[in-house]
Amino acid sequence: MLYLILVPVIAFIIFIILKFLGVETGKAIVLTLAIINDLLDLGLIGVLPIIGDFYDIFMTFLIFATSKSLWSIPTLLELIPSPHELLPIHTVCTLLAYRGKLRKK
Repeated sequence: MLYLILVPVIAFIIFIILKFLGVETGKAIVLTLAIINDLLDLGLIGVLPIIGDFYDIFMTFLIFATSKSLWSIPTLLELIPSPHELLPIHTVCTLLAYRGKLRKK
């Protein structure tokens, strides 16, 4: 129940910080979703594998659609059950996909 309150609050705080740092709105949204996805993998969604898998696939397509980078492909590793799911794969891949493209020009 606490997740229902904390997740939107944390997402809002992350988004505001990214905007303050000068990240474009669309990229800030995708990066915020990637960070939230990795946080949820540690907690709630990690317990519900099917929901987590659908969200992982959604994030992979979202990262690719917005960045047109092949760095979205390694995020599919999240579909293989193993301890590496504790790593922030979506966040790292999103940062690599947007490398040099995050700030407004």
